Amino acid sequence: MSSVLTRQYERDIGIYALDSNPMIAQVGKMAEQLLWQINWKSSRDNLVSTIYFNVVRLVSYVEYGLTFDLQKEKEELEETISKAS
Repeated sequence: MSSVLTRQYERDIGIYALDSNPMIAQVGKMAEQLLWQINWKSSRDNLVSTIYFNVVRLVSYVEYGLTFDLQKEKEELEETISKAS
């Protein structure tokens, strides 16, 4: 993945973290925390993409009024991060 796309995903996550909807902002802030955990990973671009697409999925859930367990979602992403090189 190009670093330009990675930077765009990171910017979009930051925008979600500042959203006026508190639940969307919470999802964005969770993703920002996860981004800090992957700075040293060689597969960083792929992990940013994984985090981003999960954020987009969760934001869609919020927009459609669906519920989810944010802590569980975070734990699953942390597990993915821990397995990456």
